[in-house]
Amino acid sequence: MQKILLMIVVLCVASGSASAQSKTTASDAGGTSLVQLIDLVAAKTAKKFVVDPRVRAQVTMAGIKTSELTYAELLKILTVNNFTAVEYDGVVRVVPMADARNMPLPTMSEGDQFLDDQFVSKVVVVKSVPAVQILPAIRPMMPAFAMLSIVPCSNSLVLVDRYANVNRLLGLIAALDQGPPLKPRDCNIEDVKKAN
Repeated sequence: MQKILLMIVVLCVASGSASAQSKTTASDAGGTSLVQLIDLVAAKTAKKFVVDPRVRAQVTMAGIKTSELTYAELLKILTVNNFTAVEYDGVVRVVPMADARNMPLPTMSEGDQFLDDQFVSKVVVVKSVPAVQILPAIRPMMPAFAMLSIVPCSNSLVLVDRYANVNRLLGLIAALDQGPPLKPRDCNIEDVKKAN
């Protein structure tokens, strides 16, 4: 009889432990509020954040401790959730990615370094082929929220995207921009209308 009572007690304790464990797992599976993560990074970095009211998500992370979350990791988390952070005038604005290209972004120059998920603008002067010929090759490699346009009179491309993707596209543009230099030609308004 004592053995049966002991087995019942062990089963009850094990069942209670498994139930408590499943509750912990269930609550962890819900994730952490994106706004809470922004608050943590704001406290660690002393950056000021303004969060767009559309920024709402529950984030589940693996291998990242919230207490050790960096600004670069926050940008990656925002990217996964289709948001981004744009910093200017001493304030970081957290907005949907689609809004980033309409904001004052840093213009990337030779040798500049940015975080991979930071949005940048880049002007690329194409030297050996008409820029309009490069456009169909690289446009499919850009996400819907990015921007690509041509300035026909200077044979240039204007890119707005995340730094990592702009770097990737710069490598492709350089590979396509081969051959003797293009001869400059007169530019007229009809060329501008056709290109855009």
